[in-house]
Amino acid sequence: MAFRRTRIFRLIATATVALVIATMLTVARVFDLLFPSRHFPFNERYGIFSIYSDVPVDNPQRSALRDAENRLLRHYPNIRERYFNLYLCSKKELYELLAQQIGHSGASQGFHAHPLGRTFISTAFVKDIARRYGEGWQGTLLEGSLAHVVSHEIVHQLMAEAQGFIQSRQIARWKSEGYAEYISAFWSDTNKIAAIDSLRNRLHRYGHTLHPIRRHYIESQFIVAYLTEIRKMSLEQIFAIDKSRKALLLELLAAENNQ
Repeated sequence: MAFRRTRIFRLIATATVALVIATMLTVARVFDLLFPSRHFPFNERYGIFSIYSDVPVDNPQRSALRDAENRLLRHYPNIRERYFNLYLCSKKELYELLAQQIGHSGASQGFHAHPLGRTFISTAFVKDIARRYGEGWQGTLLEGSLAHVVSHEIVHQLMAEAQGFIQSRQIARWKSEGYAEYISAFWSDTNKIAAIDSLRNRLHRYGHTLHPIRRHYIESQFIVAYLTEIRKMSLEQIFAIDKSRKALLLELLAAENNQ
């Protein structure tokens, strides 16, 4: 009996040590996400954002963040009194380090670390996208706009808060990404229909030249914009659709062509 108890105690001790080691390794792996301040010495509050940056924030960035705030307030007026933690990375290697710690691609413009309530933006990659695509893809993630990318990531945060983190992860990607892109696009009330038609034309003409992931974002944006503005569907109705993105895209493009 004593031997059995000793063996049980040893097993418990071994399991406890393994758990502690696993926890320490996990913390070490995401240390920079948990404690990012040492990488971002410049801090200020601007509008609805608490900004942390690895270099001083300049006026063009402040202007872009004001633009992002206006885009968000059009759809989420109740966030006016909130502060969103925003980390601006001018160094690609810093952004890649942080992205890898959460399993996100370093070759991206931004990501939101949902459990931590922190949004990280690669300002260098945003500029690269602007140089590569620019005005040809105005109103999409390929325009290379800081305002657009910040708005997109904050929408993901707001969706996770509204739906619940686990539930939000179960939403089809084309729906969540398409909605975030739709909210982030700077479309006035008078030109939304024209903007949707322009987006359709660009997908027809140039969509095949895009990387599949980037095309997925723009096609998803087109679907959500069309369903919202043309078919007047609510977000809840869009989330309840039981159709694949591909089938829905073909249907909506055909509907546009027949108008």
